[in-house]
Amino acid sequence: MNSLLTVYSTLKGCFSIVLDQKAMGRYNQVVKTLIFSDTHFSQKIDQARLQKLANLIEEADQVIINGDFFDSYLISFSDFLETGWKELFKLLQPKTIYIHGNHDPSHKTDQRTMLFSQQQLDDFDLKEGKYKLHIEHGHRLSPSLDGMWPALIESLDYFYPWWLRFEGELAKKLVPIGWVLDSKRQTKNWQMAWGVKNWPTNHVLIAGHSHLPYQTRHYFNPGRFSTKTARYIWIENGEIERVEVPLES
Repeated sequence: MNSLLTVYSTLKGCFSIVLDQKAMGRYNQVVKTLIFSDTHFSQKIDQARLQKLANLIEEADQVIINGDFFDSYLISFSDFLETGWKELFKLLQPKTIYIHGNHDPSHKTDQRTMLFSQQQLDDFDLKEGKYKLHIEHGHRLSPSLDGMWPALIESLDYFYPWWLRFEGELAKKLVPIGWVLDSKRQTKNWQMAWGVKNWPTNHVLIAGHSHLPYQTRHYFNPGRFSTKTARYIWIENGEIERVEVPLES
């Protein structure tokens, strides 16, 4: 009888250890999600931006590229795949969801998106902690000129690289004006499209597209991940954090 009790106690102890280990594994398995958008990659390589992105991707468990990863107005998809930005592909490929934007639409890419992503979508829904997130680039909610008059904009390709540089400086100098005007337009559009005024407090829309960082209770825009400033979103432990840090030149 004593021997049976000994065996029972031993097995019970082993079973408790297994349960404790499983519990520890479950609670220690924190998923850290990185979201960035509007990198507008082309032929030119910025080493500071490349290295910063590589470090962030390595730190993340999951990555969501929220549109305008490369810029089809500046470079073809085939040529983009051969640029120095391909150093990021192996880091991205096993853990990345790629959402198309207005500058990298699905019809400008092909199955080779699998080189840097697991899924390719127009939008994505994610349950993270207490939040229910809807993630998309933003051009379908708040159309820009290229969405309204694509033929006209494509005819102005010659001026586009100049405009992209000018826009960055303009946004930097006139950000109070640009922020107010653009945020009002964005707010109106996503409220109309999604009825977020009536959303529960835990529902959040994450979109880019405008290049300007912005956030409210129901809406996060990381802003453009530019050559001067790294802008992105971390989601960890059920919390959403918008980050903006200068890049070292």
